[in-house]
Amino acid sequence: MTGDEQAAVARLLAEAEIRGQLARYARSVDRRDWEAVRDCYFPDAEDWHGAYRGGRDGFIDWVRARHAETRRSVHFLGNVHFDWLSPHSVLVETYFIAMKREADPEDSGGRARDDTVIGRYLDHFERRGGRWAVAAREVVYDLTRTSWAAGDEPAMAGQLGRRDSDDPFYAMRARLCATRDDRR
Repeated sequence: MTGDEQAAVARLLAEAEIRGQLARYARSVDRRDWEAVRDCYFPDAEDWHGAYRGGRDGFIDWVRARHAETRRSVHFLGNVHFDWLSPHSVLVETYFIAMKREADPEDSGGRARDDTVIGRYLDHFERRGGRWAVAAREVVYDLTRTSWAAGDEPAMAGQLGRRDSDDPFYAMRARLCATRDDRR
């Protein structure tokens, strides 16, 4: 393999790891897994996220408080653009849609509020100590929308998602790990 081919493979592997970190971040906010969110950032990382601007741990405290009364949260990630600055530094632009169902405000007449935010994460990812993580993040908001639910959430057949470790994902994972066939 030539040097150029090795560099291309290294970039593809790095991009796969970074995409994994982006997905882990989105999933972890939705499940309120704050330790997993913390692990997506380096300890000295900075985040400019709406009204919050500061360090990683302060950001986690801020987002934890914002999500304390959030009944449902779903993040979708879209286009991801990599702008390589060096083999160990890359600017990553990721489009997102974040949807939240907020608890019924006192003045809502018992109706829940649904917020949708469409924007982009501008992340400076670095490779340190053999892993890729966010060194700095700025969130850009391109579109927001708020609507009011007609009343209570409709009854749904099937499993409902949860915002904690009792989400069906964890139960399925436990079942699969308990019954997996290691002879493959």
